[in-house]
Amino acid sequence: KIKLHAPRSAGELEHQLAIISSIRFERIQRWASSVDVPALLAFAKDDRLIQFTIERELAELLENVETLEFEEGGHQHQKTKAPEVATGAIELFG
Repeated sequence: KIKLHAPRSAGELEHQLAIISSIRFERIQRWASSVDVPALLAFAKDDRLIQFTIERELAELLENVETLEFEEGGHQHQKTKAPEVATGAIELFG
């Protein structure tokens, strides 16, 4: 489990960048293509941390996925769009 916080020094920033750069996207692709349960993927086009195209690619890899695409909501769309995300989850998972 990776837990990152706002870096307090250049050394912490360097450490966090090393963690992020160690992510192996091939593994994520293999994992995503093997998921066989319903999934809800919510993302916002104005997310400044995760590119919108990456989330679209993930959605294409998942077999049974419902997507919620928001024009705005930022990286914390589970907070800024909570009612919409909750409605989507209830509709998908009942």
